Amino acid sequence: AAGVAGLLKSYFPKLTPRQIIQIILQSGTVVKEEVVLPGTENKKTTLNQLCKSGKVINAYAALKFALKLYK
Repeated sequence: AAGVAGLLKSYFPKLTPRQIIQIILQSGTVVKEEVVLPGTENKKTTLNQLCKSGKVINAYAALKFALKLYK
């Protein structure tokens, strides 16, 4: 996440930290498959139960999203 935030800040220096967080959260890739719950051997859950957005970071999509919003 820090790397993508730095990438966004380097291309769009006027973005605020709050804007960068929103871009990263909204532009992630949704994971529909179940994942193994950390600390267990085979208990499965969905990614949205483990993290706020239920997505994985997508740097390319974040850059496209920022460009569209703040062109």
